[in-house]
Amino acid sequence: MVRAAAEYYAALSAWTHGDLAGAIAHAERAVDRGDADVRALGTELQAWIEASNHRPATAIAKFLETLDNLGGAYRDEYVRANTLRGLAFFACGSFDVAVLPRLVAESATLRPTAAIARSCISAQQSIARLHALVGDDAACYETLLGARAVEAPEPFAALIDVALAEFLQRRGNTDAAALHRDIAFRRLESAAWSAADLEARLVPVLFAFESAAAGDPRAGRALTKALSVAGKRDPILAFEHDARAAAFALFARGRIAASRGKSEVAVADIRKAVAFWQRCGDRLMFCEGSLELMRIEGESAPSRALAAELHEIPRSWLSKEAERLAAPSKSPRAQLTPAEARVLDKICEGLTSRQISKTLGRSPSTVRNQTISIFRKLDVNTRAALVARVMDSGARRG
Repeated sequence: MVRAAAEYYAALSAWTHGDLAGAIAHAERAVDRGDADVRALGTELQAWIEASNHRPATAIAKFLETLDNLGGAYRDEYVRANTLRGLAFFACGSFDVAVLPRLVAESATLRPTAAIARSCISAQQSIARLHALVGDDAACYETLLGARAVEAPEPFAALIDVALAEFLQRRGNTDAAALHRDIAFRRLESAAWSAADLEARLVPVLFAFESAAAGDPRAGRALTKALSVAGKRDPILAFEHDARAAAFALFARGRIAASRGKSEVAVADIRKAVAFWQRCGDRLMFCEGSLELMRIEGESAPSRALAAELHEIPRSWLSKEAERLAAPSKSPRAQLTPAEARVLDKICEGLTSRQISKTLGRSPSTVRNQTISIFRKLDVNTRAALVARVMDSGARRG
């Protein structure tokens, strides 16, 4: 028994230091030689090691095995909550909706305490996204509301408000989405955390990720705060020990650049994030990143690969968005970022660049860059031609 525990801690040390092969070997010996307690801990550790090794399917199987091991007399709630968090996250990224009933049943029996609040919220967020993947928006919303009732420390409590804002924005309820973004931002502003707390630092990154898509100017401030805690400006350096967090930060920075009309910068950052998600097998984020590239630059190799990825989840909002973006001729706005679409609306209303700048609260240079981007995407050279293109598109749809 003592030997099995030693193998477990040796596996944990090897994993922490990046020795995945050594970690797997030690964890296997711990599971083989340990009692129920060590087997449960060892199997959970095996799952996280496999996830680090970019083997999400194997990780999911190990997380399920851990839950089975916890089904007997031994029932450590911390291990179970952490296992549910991992299982939900990687199932979501893998489009593995088959595990959704198990996740819902297991999470319903958890009694959140301060020690497991973070894991509970993360698990519920991923479960909500799985509901959205199968087109069950009612279950998605109900899950998010339930997670919001969990008492968690700041800034982690802001995570569900960010998720609710994203959900409501996607459903077209912009006022309610803006309310949840306001709540999340206030929580982020009042929070303090250390550079070592990567999980907490990821929350403002996710706020930036969501709010930039909605054209919220606070996205840049949130991302800057997340990076500056580590004394860095570059996402890769700020999250040098967590490539997944760095990818989210790159994507958030890309969206912010796109909202400011800096398409080339945006595409460069988002492509880096998409390449990472494709390499590590995160199909959900690969699809989200590919959709963003479609919004910015139109059809591309990633967008063609996206069609195959989304074939098996036809009811998902991802599939519907891909279909919308794949038919830009039907709507000029489909080719624009949300921020560019708002500028387009103001141009069609007859406002000057200075008036648009004042109305939307953006700098003149940002409005100018976005106007140039709109002209390029819609292949026009003047405002008159742009308005004519939009009106012609509306007449054809009518």
